[in-house]
Amino acid sequence: MLGSDIHFTNPSRAATFVDGDWSSGTQVWKNAEGLSVGEYEKSVRKFRFNQDSTTEEIVENIASMNTLSDTKEALKELSTILPPERVRRVTNGVVRDPESARRVKEEREYICEVCDRQPFTQKSGKPYAEADHIKPLGGGHNGLDSPENMRCLCAQCHAVVTHGSSKSVKALLKDTKWDS
Repeated sequence: MLGSDIHFTNPSRAATFVDGDWSSGTQVWKNAEGLSVGEYEKSVRKFRFNQDSTTEEIVENIASMNTLSDTKEALKELSTILPPERVRRVTNGVVRDPESARRVKEEREYICEVCDRQPFTQKSGKPYAEADHIKPLGGGHNGLDSPENMRCLCAQCHAVVTHGSSKSVKALLKDTKWDS
C-alpha cells in the first residue's frame, strides 16, 4: 500500500490517525471526504484556539481560512475564550469635587429630584444616586463644579438628561423647576 491513497470510511478514524504517530514515509492518507491527513488535521484544528495560542498562530490560522463564514465563526469562538485586549489610555478631563456631589446627594436624601424615585441600596449597603451638573462642565458649557450647579438624580433620569434626545429631556423635565 505504500505510495497509494488509503481512504477511511469513517472520518473519526482519520482523527484517530492524526492524533496518533502513524507516519510512514511519503504515503498520503485521506479520509472519506478526500482530504489528506494534513488537510484534515488543518480542518479539525481550524477552530481550536486556546489561551496558550500566540497572536501569530491565531492570525495565521484565521488568515488561512477560505471562507468569510469560517472566519466569522472562528472570530466568534475566539471571543469566547480569550479575554479582551487591554490598552492604556491617557485622557484629559475635568477635575470634579466628589465632596460637593456627596453633599448634594445627602442633602436630598438620595431621592431623585425629577421623578422622586427612592435610591436603591448598593452591595456596600450605601444608597445610590447620581449628582448631575445642571449646566454641564465640558463641551464649551463651562458649568461650575459646585452644589449650586448640581441636582440629585436616579440613574435612569441621569441617563436621559445626559444622553437623551432634546425631546426626551424636555418631556422628562416637564413640570419640574428645570422645565424650559
